[in-house]
Amino acid sequence: MKKIVKISPNKEFMVIDLVKEYAGATAFVGTEHYAIVTDLSEEDLFAAFSQELEPYRPFVIITNEMYETFMMTEINDEREKWRERKYHTELSPEALFHLINEMTDPISICESILNLEYITARMLELPDHQGSRIYKIYVLGFTKEELANDEGTSIQAINESLRLAKNKLHDVFVECGVVA
Repeated sequence: MKKIVKISPNKEFMVIDLVKEYAGATAFVGTEHYAIVTDLSEEDLFAAFSQELEPYRPFVIITNEMYETFMMTEINDEREKWRERKYHTELSPEALFHLINEMTDPISICESILNLEYITARMLELPDHQGSRIYKIYVLGFTKEELANDEGTSIQAINESLRLAKNKLHDVFVECGVVA
């Protein structure tokens, strides 16, 4: 609540203009245009400050605890708006639908698992260590130097083996519909 109109000298009450507070609303509804924030009882408030509060009638009375809750809500709303602007990107409905469908469609998941198993099996069937070398380098993360040292061969032999294997694997990927 940002629209504070008046604060009593000893801070026993505060007056908030509700029309200004809710200016973003299409139209303010209600006869009470002010809120009085106080922890005094209604009788004590009227007894002590009747003259000062007269210009603000009719009004509603809220406690300091209620006011603090309103303030925390407002702060949290602003914080959430900031987070939304900073960290979230808007996706078109089509893209959002496509992403959700792709991630949750059991048929797609099963097909991906089956494709992966098929590609792995075909890769490991390749002759002359081609498949195992592709697997060790591109799946397990070995470097070509490590693989050459491990197998007791040259880096050139590893490179030639990988070149041949990539060409053969491309055909397997085309078969599965993974690439064109």
